[in-house]
Amino acid sequence: MRNANTVILILFLGCIWSFGLPGASLSSAAEKIRMASLREEKTVDGLALKLVYTDAFRRMGKELVYLYYPPKRGSLMANSGQVEGELARGARYNGRFPNLVMVPEPIIIINISGFVVDPTIQLRGWESLVGTNYRIDYMRGQLGIQNRLQKVTRPENVTVVSHWLQGLRKLASGRTDIYIGIERTLKDARSSPKLNRAGIACCCVFEEQTIHTFLHKRHRHLVDPLAGIIKEMKKAGLIEKYIQTARLKLKP
Repeated sequence: MRNANTVILILFLGCIWSFGLPGASLSSAAEKIRMASLREEKTVDGLALKLVYTDAFRRMGKELVYLYYPPKRGSLMANSGQVEGELARGARYNGRFPNLVMVPEPIIIINISGFVVDPTIQLRGWESLVGTNYRIDYMRGQLGIQNRLQKVTRPENVTVVSHWLQGLRKLASGRTDIYIGIERTLKDARSSPKLNRAGIACCCVFEEQTIHTFLHKRHRHLVDPLAGIIKEMKKAGLIEKYIQTARLKLKP
């Protein structure tokens, strides 16, 4: 009888070793958190965001699922709760999306700038566009730029492009006078083989803007912990490190 009990015990311990205790795989597996992004992973900004937030959410015991969506669809997916939130939007973004809660610690500070080919176009802030007839482009879904332009330009002078590269190409070909977008995103693009001869230059920094994570309100309890983690990562220089890693990895 003692031998039989020994065999049963050995088999039981073997099962635990092979498969774990009941529910162990569920408790040890990181909870997935699905976050929308305006940037594709194959871009420098997209890869940098993925690296930063993979690390940030890992520190919270969560596994990031990085989902690229065009701006408008990303807004709808996040506000409706079909994803857990958006990775990078300007501070004023949730004024139109009440279901989203902003993480107060910004991941980065960016410049919203104007780009031109014609060196005679000189601007100093949004108000310098009042009364002008410049043909202006910006990328769909950039609501802060949209709201600013509605106050200082004529509607017929403004068009929307689906991607910033399309905006730069229109600018280079003379079909528009000014493209307004995120300066750091466009910096590398201007030096690409297809655009570096066009003479595209920054003519004006319209405003400085902080970029934040936004979470659906059902994840409100994650806001403060995530803010603390982002602050720690910035202090340790990890945000900039991940940006540089993305640039090196995707360098042409």
